[in-house]
Amino acid sequence: MEIVRPKVNFTCPKRVIISLTEPDLIFFKRTFRLDTGPKIFLSRLFLGPNQALAGPALGGPQIAILLEHLIAAGAEEFLLFGWAGALEESLPLGSFFLPEKALSAEGTSSHYGGHLLPSRRLFWEIYHGLIQTGLNFETGQVVSTDALYRETEDFCRLYAPQARVVEMECAAAFSVTHFRKKDLAALLFVSDRVYPWRETAGKKEFFSMREAILPLFRYFWLSG
Repeated sequence: MEIVRPKVNFTCPKRVIISLTEPDLIFFKRTFRLDTGPKIFLSRLFLGPNQALAGPALGGPQIAILLEHLIAAGAEEFLLFGWAGALEESLPLGSFFLPEKALSAEGTSSHYGGHLLPSRRLFWEIYHGLIQTGLNFETGQVVSTDALYRETEDFCRLYAPQARVVEMECAAAFSVTHFRKKDLAALLFVSDRVYPWRETAGKKEFFSMREAILPLFRYFWLSG
């Protein structure tokens, strides 16, 4: 079978942090004083002496496109960072969540074999990195969806017994990197609650999150 790979005209370091949301991406780019690199469809790569940061990316298709190009450029290990909605009352807004497995309610992962687990090695590296940097976090399953505005009560009732949070990229990201024999782990910020009621974290929580996560990013880059 022919293996289709994108053609790229740039090279990428081994380890890349992918910041899925644009507000976070801008903050991290400025904080780490990274240079603007090539554009990758709707995303962009930013580079420092020993750092690589890419994003934004929204949903399974876009994260798959971004990962395919970064892998073709030489990247091998990824930390995916984005936002998620809580599906349970006990998960506090503003907390960090380390996914152990994804459930697929999206359409991209099946094209890559539907492998819904993070890299075991990177999962435990990030797990211990969170402990070393003093960040409190939760673990569990996520459900990845394509339809941001279809997280209905029926959807939440269906998935809440199985997944603790809902987001849009993990299932595809796990599947793409496993298919390409690369490593990826994800870390999510619980930005809102979609079930059993709806609420959103405030500006203070978002600001605190961006400051708090910086040591972990440095840890990830240096550990490679």
